[in-house]
Order: sequence, then C-alpha cells, then structure tokens
Amino acid sequence: MINHKERCHNTLHTIFIAIFLFIFTAITNTLSASETNKRHVDVSECKSLAGTGNIVIAPDDKTVLTGWDDGQVRLWDINTGKVIHDFLPKSDKPRAYYANFAFAPQKDIIAIGTNTEVTLWDVETKNKLNTFQREIDDTFGTEVSFSSDGQRLFSSGYDGASLWDVKTGKLIYRFLGQQAREIDQYGYMSSDDKYVLTTESDSVNLWSTITGEKIHIFDGALYGRFTPDAKFILTRNYNMLGQRVKLILSDINTFQEKRTFETYSDWLKFSSDGRYFLESANPVRLWEIATGKILLKISYGFVIDFFSDNHHILLPYSATNDSFGRDNTLQIWDADIRKSTQQIHIREEEIFNYQLTHDGKYLLIADHNGELYLWSIESGKQIRQFC
Repeated sequence: MINHKERCHNTLHTIFIAIFLFIFTAITNTLSASETNKRHVDVSECKSLAGTGNIVIAPDDKTVLTGWDDGQVRLWDINTGKVIHDFLPKSDKPRAYYANFAFAPQKDIIAIGTNTEVTLWDVETKNKLNTFQREIDDTFGTEVSFSSDGQRLFSSGYDGASLWDVKTGKLIYRFLGQQAREIDQYGYMSSDDKYVLTTESDSVNLWSTITGEKIHIFDGALYGRFTPDAKFILTRNYNMLGQRVKLILSDINTFQEKRTFETYSDWLKFSSDGRYFLESANPVRLWEIATGKILLKISYGFVIDFFSDNHHILLPYSATNDSFGRDNTLQIWDADIRKSTQQIHIREEEIFNYQLTHDGKYLLIADHNGELYLWSIESGKQIRQFC
C-alpha cells in the first residue's frame, strides 16, 4: 500500500513533469516558428540572391556566374546550388545595365564588365587582379571575352573596343570608330584571336589584332558576326526584302561575297563546328552555311541553343502561343532525322534566361522572378533551386 508521503511525492513528480513538458513544448514551438520564419526569409531572398539577367557557366561545368541589374555578380556551385562568392556587391540603386562577365579558358580568372570599368578577379583567392577604366559612362555594360590562350582580354562597348594584356593590365590596341570613340554595338573577336569586328552607324569594320589596323570596311552593314570556324563573316545589309533580312556571307581573307540568306531575323545561333546556324524566328529555320539550304523548319518558339554534338537543338515550343516559352515546354530536336525526340515540361514561370552546360547534360533556367534552377536533360526533371 502507498503511504501518504509516497502519494504526495508522486503527485509532485507528475506536476513537475507536466510543467516541464509544457515549457519544453512552448520553447520547441517558438524555435520551430523561428526556424519557419527564417526559412521563409531565406526562400524569399532567393529571388534577389539569384536574380539573373546574365548566366555564364565555367568551362568545366562546376560553377556559374550570374548577374542582375542591381550590379551584383555572384559565383555559384552548380553541384550544391550554393553561393561561393559575391564578386560585385548588390547595389541599393537599380542600374540600367547588366554586368557582363567571362571565364578565362583555364578557369583561373574571371572578367567582369560594367558601365564604368572592366575588372579581373582570381577565382581561387577571390582577389581583384586588375581594373581597366572605360573612358565614358554610357549606362551600358561592357562586353568581355578572353583569347583562346587566356593571355588577352577583349572588351567592347559604346565607347569603343579594346584589347588588353591580362598579365600586365596594359592596353594593347584600341579599335575606334570614325567618331574617335563611338561604335554602335558590341564588338566580336574571332575564335582564332586574329580579328575583331566593330559596328558603326553605317558600316562594319574588320580589324587585325596583330597590328591593330583596320583591314576592311563592309559598307551598308548594320552588324557583323564571325562564323565559329573564323573562315567567314556574316553581315546584315541595309537592304530589306519585305519583312525579310538580307544576310551576306563573305570570305574573311578575300572579303568576297559567297552567298546570301533571306531570313526573317538576324538573331542567330551557330553550331560550334561552323556548319549550321539557326534563325530565331517563327518558324525556326536550320540553315546549312556551305550550301545556303534550309534543312529544317520548326513552327512556334524561338531558338535556345545547339547541343555540343551540333546535331541536337533545344528550343521552347508553344502549340497555342507564338511567344517565348508561354506554355513552359522545351523540346529537343534531332536535326538529322528532323524530329522532336524529347519534351521537358517546365513548372516555373515563363523562361527569362537559360544556359546549357558544356557537356549538354544540364540546363540552367532563370525565370522572370529572378530565380535560378538546374534541370536534367536526361530525366527532364528539376534537380535544384539556387539559393
């Protein structure tokens, strides 16, 4: 039989346990709510953290640089979706430009071009290596690209184009328009690093990167592009053919016209082997450069990119809308058999920007909220959100 003393002891023990459980539950709920709020804050910050106007993937597909019009440039780990480093901090004042950036081929240096300067950064130490000042602030970012050996940097903006020595930071050549500084669009450097194209109001100029001298003027051209093999230059002529655009392919050595293409757009994507280009219009058309023939027409959508095999094409498709990615479906087309081989259904909002990894296995997609996602091409499924 339990005596009175033992009964009181058990009662006090029960009350103590009840009080302890009550306090523990209250503390747990408070912490849980705190963690929930914290997670909510973290998720809400994903938009501003991953806000993506530009996407550039490193040559080894391990990291990616993103930038937005707040001036921020971030380096991310593709495998984890986590931030590695902020090379340029976020600005409280939105700017009218996207920072442009590029990885050196050796992956050891990053170049970032803004409206006022170009900076070089060490990827490993995150230290700034050099700063190249622009002559004017034109509110537009500076386009940047490295030579194939990573020893020279090409930058271009509305104040002209420049070639820099990466190691010393010294200017090698300036490529200026007839107005002393003014060029109308970004310039391009050929894949063999021998030539530069710049565009003025009524001409496209071809320059030598060896001598810094102007080699040829393509009069009456609105803009120019090198083919990926650096054998030809494709220029858009002033002459309009109804709603069509006249593109002229010229030999880079003789400047002789090889053939013309009557297209509906000058927004083009080249295959890396220089054999084809895709015309981004409706319909999308695949052109063979050597013959000038149209090999494939695909109704609806706009071009995204060639895969690294140069035969497969990734593009948005819309059976009900002609605008970019409105039904959030991507298709992969095989140019050889002229058929769609796979569909990827995107659950996020309309695609704003994209980038295929170099191995063609993954796709980075940014939506209009500035959120960045990694998708598997093989499975057609989202793997992770960057945050």
